[in-house]
Amino acid sequence: MNKKIFRSIFYTSVVMVLGAMVVLIVSLYYYYANEQMSALKTEAVYIQRGIEDDETGFLNKLSSPDRITIVATDGTVLYDSAEDASKLDNHADREEIAAALKNGTGTSVRYSSTLSQKTIYYALTLNSGEILRVSTEETSLWSIFMGLIQYFVIILVVTFVLSYFVARKLSKRLLEPINDMDLDRPLETESYAEFSPLLRKIAHQNTKIEKQVEDSKRRQKDFQTITDNMSEGIIVLNMQGEVISYNHAVPELLEIAAPPDGSHILAFNRSRRFRQAADQALEGTKNEQKLRVGEKVLQIIASPVFTGKEQTGAVLVLMDITEKDSREKLRAEFVSNVSHELKTPLTSISGFAEIMKNGIVAEEDIPRFAGNIYDESQHLIEMVDDILTISKLDENQLDMPEEDVNLKELTESVIRRLDSKAQERGIKVSLTSDGDTEMTGVPQVLQEMIYNLLDNAVKYNRDNGSVTIALKGTKDELSFNIADTGYGIAPGEKERIFERFYRSDKSHSEETEGTGLGLAIVKHGANYHGAKISVFSIPNNGTSITILFPR
Repeated sequence: MNKKIFRSIFYTSVVMVLGAMVVLIVSLYYYYANEQMSALKTEAVYIQRGIEDDETGFLNKLSSPDRITIVATDGTVLYDSAEDASKLDNHADREEIAAALKNGTGTSVRYSSTLSQKTIYYALTLNSGEILRVSTEETSLWSIFMGLIQYFVIILVVTFVLSYFVARKLSKRLLEPINDMDLDRPLETESYAEFSPLLRKIAHQNTKIEKQVEDSKRRQKDFQTITDNMSEGIIVLNMQGEVISYNHAVPELLEIAAPPDGSHILAFNRSRRFRQAADQALEGTKNEQKLRVGEKVLQIIASPVFTGKEQTGAVLVLMDITEKDSREKLRAEFVSNVSHELKTPLTSISGFAEIMKNGIVAEEDIPRFAGNIYDESQHLIEMVDDILTISKLDENQLDMPEEDVNLKELTESVIRRLDSKAQERGIKVSLTSDGDTEMTGVPQVLQEMIYNLLDNAVKYNRDNGSVTIALKGTKDELSFNIADTGYGIAPGEKERIFERFYRSDKSHSEETEGTGLGLAIVKHGANYHGAKISVFSIPNNGTSITILFPR
């Protein structure tokens, strides 16, 4: 802008000087033209008087730089101071001659091809009737310009120099208030009055921009806070596969050190499925992949990002689905186990029924076969009930209310139910209690938990062995412990005894009946009540299981 103002002032000054010179030259041209015509008239009158007094002698003695011509009334040139009159053409058609013959005087200005210049003519009528004409060369614009050229050059040089310094200084002074403007506080700036509307608009715009920036920072901070506290990982990519941003969960999920922003996506993980998720998203296709990282299983949801119709990048969302994946595997394993466990009694029932249907069974064996069918059916019913119980506990969908329960009384009722089974093998069951044994829970679930624990303690015990149950209540918790003198559990199997359909000792489990779901029900029932289970066992020296119920 400084250069533009400088050039404008400088060129304006120069143009004005040049314009003034042109006007001066033209004015001088017209001035000299008028002066020359006036001089011709004066000279013509003077010559007229001299000729009328002494025609021949005056003309011979006359010395004039101008051309003098005398023309007869018929246009014949009688005298010419510059040429031989006899050689000149008839001048009757000359404008000034014709005007003088008619009006007494005449003037004209015309270009002479002979002399290659403009000539001014003035003619008047003598007393003798002849025409006296005086002419001179007109002063041209070029001659005036050439006469003044040296002065013009001096003026132009002075004008250039003065215009340069004046324009430079003036442009600097004009721009100084503008350059000194404080655009952050425009209304506090001293400047030209003409800038007041602009400064008010800038102040308004600054306020609007500050509000937008604050809103943007707030939204960005909120987004950052939300994403940083998410357990899911978020990675934002540009179209070149470079990571624009990611939250704190990403390095933890991928088990890597945090790469700097701007790193390529392959700096996070180079596995085939990870690359495939990113590549397909950058190609405009939403896709999902599973990725195993160490002990974790991650699900990757990769989506393209569009601005209008143009794709500008992609977003990868990483979720830890280890537990979900494990549950799906357990569910598949559970279905397989259920199918296997149900198949055995159903096969027995079908076989017995088919034999009876075909009449192969003797009359006296029918009650035994019917009894076998009944036993297998009861086993199926028991298994289905256990499966439904586990399912409800697993999904927290029990439709039974919690009540105040005396765990000692509940345990005593279970002992009475299994007393005959224990006595058949000579197993002694004893119960001791210390402190308050009241708690809040679902009576049916608690009873089934105690029943399964005591049933296992009797079932997997030695003949003439013992089972000891100890209850101890404190201010913070209620402890239930059951210990037997059975075969015990191998160290590597203690973590698996609570799995569905798992039997720890195949040699002994084959000798005993059961669904293999008892301890699974105990585990899910404990989880439902917020209790903790611990197992202590030495092979061939019995097992001790403790459940701690919180108050």
